[in-house]
Amino acid sequence: MTTPYVTTIEPLVTEPGDVSLDAHTQRPKHVAPRENPTAGSSEVSVIPRSKKRYTQATRTSLVAANNAQIHVYGQKFLNLDLGLCQESPFTFYFVDVQQFITGTDFLSRFQLWGVR
Repeated sequence: MTTPYVTTIEPLVTEPGDVSLDAHTQRPKHVAPRENPTAGSSEVSVIPRSKKRYTQATRTSLVAANNAQIHVYGQKFLNLDLGLCQESPFTFYFVDVQQFITGTDFLSRFQLWGVR
């Protein structure tokens, strides 16, 4: 199964919910980082939805690079501490994907292009 890469987003109706990023933020040891961070990149950051907590899709959907529709089940505003001397709020979307996808919106906002 190919991981969908999000290319567009419509307005979103927010829903409250909890999120745990621990299992989704660690890169498996056998996966090499991309040389070009924009190759196959997502415009928004997404988190796999909890099928128990997020059962109803919103009216919003994302469009993958292959034009497949990706249902959005909610969003979460997280106050991130990336060790950059400040905490910054950021929005993540709960969708049907198998792994956390950091979008170009996240990388650009925190100027993380090319960080190793």
